[in-house]
Amino acid sequence: MLLFPELLEHISHIDRILSTYGGHILLVGRCGVGRRNAVTIASYMIGCDIYTPAITRHYDDKQFSNDVKSVLFTAGIKGEHIILLIEDYQLFQILF
Repeated sequence: MLLFPELLEHISHIDRILSTYGGHILLVGRCGVGRRNAVTIASYMIGCDIYTPAITRHYDDKQFSNDVKSVLFTAGIKGEHIILLIEDYQLFQILF
């Protein structure tokens, strides 16, 4: 578990990266260390929406492609700031 000063440092790094033009980030770490919370706080600070796919039992590649297309449409055509958050368990369910 991260201590409070370390958590603030991670949030500030995420904020700095995502607030740059075309900013993107891949967060890797153990489960339960607060990656999603840090991204949520940073996105709130810079005024971005977060989109995470709703994975169901019948979720397949076509639905994943449609989700990515909708996020790209929102970011590219509408010009809104949006974060696509895909977590490790979601990738496992999509791929297998």
